Amino acid sequence: MTARNRRAAEGTSGTEPTIAAAKIARNATLGAAAIAAAATVATAVLTGPSETRGTATAADPGSGATRPATSRTAPGGSTATAPGTDDGQASSSPSSDADAVSLLDQPPVEGRRVWRPGEARVGHEQHSRVLTAEPGCARSRSTSYNVIPGMRSFHAHAAVTDDSISGSVDVTVLLDGEPARTVSVAPGDEAEVAVDLGSAFRFTVRVGSFCSEPYTVVLIDPVLAP
Repeated sequence: MTARNRRAAEGTSGTEPTIAAAKIARNATLGAAAIAAAATVATAVLTGPSETRGTATAADPGSGATRPATSRTAPGGSTATAPGTDDGQASSSPSSDADAVSLLDQPPVEGRRVWRPGEARVGHEQHSRVLTAEPGCARSRSTSYNVIPGMRSFHAHAAVTDDSISGSVDVTVLLDGEPARTVSVAPGDEAEVAVDLGSAFRFTVRVGSFCSEPYTVVLIDPVLAP
């Protein structure tokens, strides 16, 4: 073996222990990192869930700007939304007058010339949406309507016009021919008429007899409501 070959062989055998030592050090470092990561996960599991916050955008009243709204995750997984979001708000569904149907807009099926749409002055106030009737002498007069499907009640105020002579008269609501509500009115009086229609098919509004004139009975704002 020449001197050059001997030196080369000695240089190669000298580097092998160094490479092996570097591999061992690298493996030890990776092992330590893995142990540290496992310890972090274990610590998080043992300490329990932490409070988390999510962001949403909500209007800031009065400024037109937006602000973050927060949500909290409670232990157990339920989420409660903080003020500023739409979640959890109750919808308002009060009954509306728009659902009611005016009797002035419904054609009667009987007694078309008894109760008629018109205007009247009652209690020094002018009313523009009324049904008016002039009682017959010695007999009652009535008008009948079919109940509109979905309507459950009838409501009005019975009265006598200010220019009528003194005296009282009865106003009666009948359901399928059976009296359901009767009120007695005179000039200066006003009586509420509220009737539950139930399962009735037809209802009738009857005005009692009154022989003297002038005398006009009115139903103020007569409506059917669901």
